Amino acid sequence: MTTRKTTIKKPLKKATTKNPQSKSEPDMQVLAVCTTKSVSGSSTLKYQISIDTKSDIHIRVISSSGTGFVNPSYYPLNDILNILVSPPADPPFSSSLLANGLELEGRSNNNAAFITAVLLQEKILVPFGGQDKFKWKYNSADELLDHIEKLKAKKPTNKSA
Repeated sequence: MTTRKTTIKKPLKKATTKNPQSKSEPDMQVLAVCTTKSVSGSSTLKYQISIDTKSDIHIRVISSSGTGFVNPSYYPLNDILNILVSPPADPPFSSSLLANGLELEGRSNNNAAFITAVLLQEKILVPFGGQDKFKWKYNSADELLDHIEKLKAKKPTNKSA
């Protein structure tokens, strides 16, 4: 069984890795640190849900209990959702759709599958069914977005003395 462990972090701190969509390091506020099983079920992944200074949501995988390399780059949720709802994203599809859409070449080969595992945990993707257990379809981002709104409402504020 996968778990969602939510922790509130201090407001906006400098990211330690670069956003694959940007040449500069974005300021991020980590809203939640969560865990899930990998798509294969062979390892546990730890991931963050963060927002930047524009309140755009980002996801990144930060560790794996397995031997696979993790590239802890931030991936904007809007970019991911656009890939999932745009042609040729007709179901069923595999994690290679994300690998191509997020331009993960030159990065860890595992990242597309790791991000897929996060999307399954957050119920953005659901199994397509049938005989291929590694095929998915888009469900909805509503549950994650509702959860993020609750986390943002709880976020600590900077108070000047």
